[in-house]
Amino acid sequence: MKNVALVGKGRLLLLLDNSETAITLLQIAMAIAYEKNYEIECLQVILVPFNSSYYL
Repeated sequence: MKNVALVGKGRLLLLLDNSETAITLLQIAMAIAYEKNYEIECLQVILVPFNSSYYL
């Protein structure tokens, strides 16, 4: 494996909302990020109920 820079040339945003697919999506993102020398930013998506005190 060749040397990889610690800081990538770009970022790949990976949205995760389902633990059943997270590993597969992360593996795909890692392959893309490796080829393009990108960093991966993971964002977890959660549903907030309409009647929640957090809903604006």
